Amino acid sequence: MKIKRMGVFIFSIISFLLLNLNCFGNEKIYLEDVLFLREPVDRLVFEFSNKPKYEVSKEENKIKLTLYNVVPKTSNWMKNLPKEIFKETNASYEKEKLYLEFLLNEPFNFQIVPFANKVIVDLIWEKPEKPVSVVIKKEKVEYLERKPAKPFESLVPKVSEFPEYEIYLGEYRMKMPLTAKEYKGLPVTVDFQEADIHAVLRFLAEVGEINIIASEQVKGLVTLRAKQVPWDLLLDVVLADKGLAKITISNITRVGTLEEIKKEAELYRDYMRALGESTEGIRREIENQRDILRAIQETEEMTNRLITKTFELKHIRASKV
Repeated sequence: MKIKRMGVFIFSIISFLLLNLNCFGNEKIYLEDVLFLREPVDRLVFEFSNKPKYEVSKEENKIKLTLYNVVPKTSNWMKNLPKEIFKETNASYEKEKLYLEFLLNEPFNFQIVPFANKVIVDLIWEKPEKPVSVVIKKEKVEYLERKPAKPFESLVPKVSEFPEYEIYLGEYRMKMPLTAKEYKGLPVTVDFQEADIHAVLRFLAEVGEINIIASEQVKGLVTLRAKQVPWDLLLDVVLADKGLAKITISNITRVGTLEEIKKEAELYRDYMRALGESTEGIRREIENQRDILRAIQETEEMTNRLITKTFELKHIRASKV
């Protein structure tokens, strides 16, 4: 946080003079303290001896507070504001007006909440934009729309039954998921038109903020359309359609054939076994192996269900003909 020592020193002098000189025709109102709280949201709390008259404005990443007939009691709070949020804090006094300026490191909005002899400034951080709709043809992204990310719960209607999503895989329409697995990823709208699978994986990795490493055996084109479907469900559908699987270790998701991922799981199992020297280590190893094997089993089940579903649709179409 950039606070010049001279600025704090001058502010201290201003505080001393205003406290000891009768500069106001009206009754003095004291700025007792300024606190920064993180719960329930990031907020600045200005505590006064009485209800003040004030104005608050915003200019880019700077918030300006004008206080009328207010005398600051201390300047220590200026040095206690968190550096990762406040880049610079300035204060000045002119004609019975105390000006406080806060320069923040990131874009924000704010909301004022007056409460008794306090003025509360809630900081509302601007959420980063995420891809929400995409059209990919072969290796080229034809269209990409980004919007500020919203909580997943706010985008999905509250229903009592397990949610289903409509997905067009090639020329076949399906209701997904085929298993009882719960998906919590950000919903996206996609149109993959013979899209290169690596372009598809890059897009889903960006949306999900994950790291995906694909083996050399991961090849092929993806034709799929879906509207407002969780990205992690789309990833499972794409992998199952191509007979692929995934394994996540730490912050890396590896994608490959079922045989490759099984070998990865075995290597990881051996690694965990080497670490499992204590009873607690063995317990963690067993739990990790269960998670990996369960993930592989779910992928195999989804692949089999997807193949069966596609066969049923083809059979129905052939019967009609």
